[in-house]
Amino acid sequence: MNLVASLAESRVQHEVGAKALAEIGVEAQQIERDVADLKARRPDAVRAAMIEASDGFRADLLIAIDDLRQVMTILAALDRITARSDGSWSPNERIAVEVPALGTMPAQPVVAPNSCIERARSAWSEFAAELEENPLASVEDLRFPHVLGNEDDGRTVYADLSRVERQAIDLERASGVN
Repeated sequence: MNLVASLAESRVQHEVGAKALAEIGVEAQQIERDVADLKARRPDAVRAAMIEASDGFRADLLIAIDDLRQVMTILAALDRITARSDGSWSPNERIAVEVPALGTMPAQPVVAPNSCIERARSAWSEFAAELEENPLASVEDLRFPHVLGNEDDGRTVYADLSRVERQAIDLERASGVN
């Protein structure tokens, strides 16, 4: 009888073991799917981490764009004062360059607004008057107003805008923004 009881107990243990093994198999499959999902998301996580880590470089680019806009405005104003009247050279009517799409940032126009050029021209004119009185006057004393770039918004004809400016306006209009 011990043998029969032992065999019965062994069969019950076998059934319990088989059931536990099946449950472990299901759990193992779920864990394998979870690991596969994590591995599949890894490139996106790495990409997101790289983009976040490069925030400082994008900030540097925006500062450089701001500095470029400021310098373009100041030099365009100087050109308008120093251009020869004999027609051999004349300054550009509209100053705009494009910065290509970089570092997940879209392409951007860098514009020297005419209203800012005129304000900078005034500063140059004052400096010219000062130079007439004091030939040793220093350009270091010149102070130009900060240029945001949007000062002439709404006053520029669409056809005069750069490709990137036109694209931005087209996107705004397509999305219902006026």
